[in-house]
Amino acid sequence: MRRLVMLLVCAGTLSGCEPVQNVSGPRDAGPVVPAPGGAGRGGAGSGNASVDALLARHCNWCHTSAEPTAQINLQTMQLTPELWNDMAEGVSLELAPFVMRVPAADKRTLLQWINARGGQWPVVAIPATMSWRMQDQIAALPDGAPAPGFAFVIEDGLIDHQGWTVQAYTDKHGVRNRGVLLNQTHVVDRAVFSSSKNPSSYLTFKNLPWHGRYYNSRIECDVRVGRWMSIGMHARTLEPMGRAHRQYVRLQLDRDAISLRSAPTPLETWPWGNAADPRLEGTTNASGFYQTADEWLHVVFQARRAADGVHWTARVTNPATGAVMADLAAVEHDPDPLQGTFFLHSYSTGDKRMWANLVFTADVDRSN
Repeated sequence: MRRLVMLLVCAGTLSGCEPVQNVSGPRDAGPVVPAPGGAGRGGAGSGNASVDALLARHCNWCHTSAEPTAQINLQTMQLTPELWNDMAEGVSLELAPFVMRVPAADKRTLLQWINARGGQWPVVAIPATMSWRMQDQIAALPDGAPAPGFAFVIEDGLIDHQGWTVQAYTDKHGVRNRGVLLNQTHVVDRAVFSSSKNPSSYLTFKNLPWHGRYYNSRIECDVRVGRWMSIGMHARTLEPMGRAHRQYVRLQLDRDAISLRSAPTPLETWPWGNAADPRLEGTTNASGFYQTADEWLHVVFQARRAADGVHWTARVTNPATGAVMADLAAVEHDPDPLQGTFFLHSYSTGDKRMWANLVFTADVDRSN
């Protein structure tokens, strides 16, 4: 529920929907008054201890007076009827793009609380599949516009309004693409995260319903690799502060190495060392090259469930030369395999990392 906004299902192509369920609630015609009691960041509270605990766990850090994402301020609870409806729609469609999937009981608790304050949520149906194209999201945006998503630095919880932008680039072979570029200038607040000042910047895209239910995911895209960058999928958990609250698998690309890596990991950006990946078993590293940001590389990154686990594969090629930079394959044997949203991610600073033409497809878990 980090971004409870009134987002449209048309952001992706949903197919194979179950029969719809009417879960709409009545609208309260009276004024919305913040409930007394509760707590959380010195705020007004919800008036319900169970709700306060859920908000503190899932929502509060990016719905503050300083950062009222989607105009929703959970510190003051001064919300209009329209914002209560936006919250209801966000919870109902599970629109939050980068946190863990909320259990069904917690979702019901939140919806009942929102409904008691007049929030009305729509008839919903969980689809069988999801399809999303970056180019559809950026087509109407000018170069230099903020990327259409929610960006943050995980170590110190910075909500980043400037680092991720829409840009175009023509490489040395004359290939021109439009996509999303990161130019991160933030330095991590060492008082919050003392281990490193190096920012780990994430971008999750908006308008993605059912984000925590994605599995059998596939991403195809083009990238410019100036320094370390990655593409992640099946993010079960992705939360500030620090680096401990992360569970996902990423394809990481650097100038001299390309790797499959799960998080959390003791290896972080570097692919070598004596420690094996804690989740993936197989061919996880490729090297023997030195890449620069003046040419586009093509990426196909996917996960598929099988009898022996989840099979992760990644193939990175240079379309201009035909070279295969990496052909990786590993198995996730965990009996509780990851599932969840996808994201873009990079460490450090600079402006030579870019993602373009990204197409995401996935199956959607329709269980409770």
